[in-house]
Amino acid sequence: MAELLAIRPGGEIAWRFGGKDVPSTPSPVAVDGLVVVVSNRGTLTCLEAATGKTVWRERAGGNHIASPILAGDRIYVCSATGKTKVIRAGRTFELLAENVLDEGLMASPAVMDNALVLRTKTHLYRIDQP
Repeated sequence: MAELLAIRPGGEIAWRFGGKDVPSTPSPVAVDGLVVVVSNRGTLTCLEAATGKTVWRERAGGNHIASPILAGDRIYVCSATGKTKVIRAGRTFELLAENVLDEGLMASPAVMDNALVLRTKTHLYRIDQP
């Protein structure tokens, strides 16, 4: 079974996070003393970086291969079916937006200047403010 480990300098294990909510493909994202992970099965979990204690857990739904990314105070979580959830980074779960692209998202999004770049199976999108 997969585990997420926090390793202190020197090699000591600070904490372990295991079980069905550990991602095997998406990487975690860290912000303000928190670690946010999305499992391949679509469960979002926010952990305290220092202790590994669960702060919140929510269902994102869908299959997830892409890693969540942080841009400003927002975390973008994209599913293989093309659904992107935007959540506010913090100790309380706050869904800010939900968008759907026709084709699935297999790659992690990228941030370029003030734009979000998303690659689907057939298109490349740049989402920016006018």
